[in-house]
Amino acid sequence: MKNLRNTLLISLVFLAMTTQAQARRFYAESRSRNTISASEAKQIAEERFGGKALSASFEDGGAAGSVYRVKVIKGGRVKVVTIPATP
Repeated sequence: MKNLRNTLLISLVFLAMTTQAQARRFYAESRSRNTISASEAKQIAEERFGGKALSASFEDGGAAGSVYRVKVIKGGRVKVVTIPATP
């Protein structure tokens, strides 16, 4: 009985570790395939808002969706615009 319990416990721990690793790999793969690059986000910001994009930073929004925060300078003023990371 003790051996069965230990075997079952080890199996459950292994299953949990495997599932977590698969979830991480799936998330990383889906994120890399479905997001635009920082340079693309800067280009989109320039096209939509005019001016010159200075920088872009990626923010993982989880279920709400990931975005880039892009700093744009136009007319001597800097503003931060939000560009969705998914095309």
